[in-house]
Amino acid sequence: YVMEVKSHFKGIIHCHSNHSYDSIVSIKEIYNFAKNNELDFVILTDHNTIDGSLELRDYAKNKNDTKLIVPVAAEYKTEFGDVIVVFNKSEIDYKNSFNEFYKSVKLQDAITLLPHPYQSHKELDRLYNVCDLIEVYNPRLSDTKNVEAEKKAFLQKKNYYFGSDAHLKEDYENVIVLIENKGDFKTSILNGKISLFKKSKTKKINIIKSQIIKGFKQKKIILILKQMLKIIKLILKNELLNKAWQLNK
Repeated sequence: YVMEVKSHFKGIIHCHSNHSYDSIVSIKEIYNFAKNNELDFVILTDHNTIDGSLELRDYAKNKNDTKLIVPVAAEYKTEFGDVIVVFNKSEIDYKNSFNEFYKSVKLQDAITLLPHPYQSHKELDRLYNVCDLIEVYNPRLSDTKNVEAEKKAFLQKKNYYFGSDAHLKEDYENVIVLIENKGDFKTSILNGKISLFKKSKTKKINIIKSQIIKGFKQKKIILILKQMLKIIKLILKNELLNKAWQLNK
């Protein structure tokens, strides 16, 4: 009997659970989504903590699931902006200087991913040089920013990936990728071609909802009010569009 070897790993890179300050998606919901969609892996990257990935790994283990790959990972807010670390063995002090942060990553034999390069980053050229993979598609961002990231990755001859950046349960369906199987999972991410299996944009209302969640979790009333105002504007805009459509019928 010869066990079938898959040509690709199917899954999600860059997503959030209720361990992040702007998400309420439970670990159970993420696990069920992974199984219902026959995913081989989930790279869960909560903000500044590996706790979500550890809980998802334990959840799968308690289900006697030996198939779902859940590497330890987190999205850390460094002095130069967000950097995703995958395959780290323990939590990394992201509040140190970037040099110290990166040194810790390498000491743990982890890899680095640069999410949404053209959103809230500085020293971008330096980040491109040190990060192993670049995010060239993020469903929460404009096409312009995604195209710029893709161009930069091409010019720098860097490997790239397509991020999900899911914060709500329904966002998990937006971006699913295939990673070419190069043997073990870590080698495959670093050296295998990553392609899109499924791609769609995150709804504006869902981005606003994630910010409202952040406002409640961090007790930022002003943030909540600003996001509520955005919702009102979206509703009014949709009503005007509907009226215009009715008039043109």
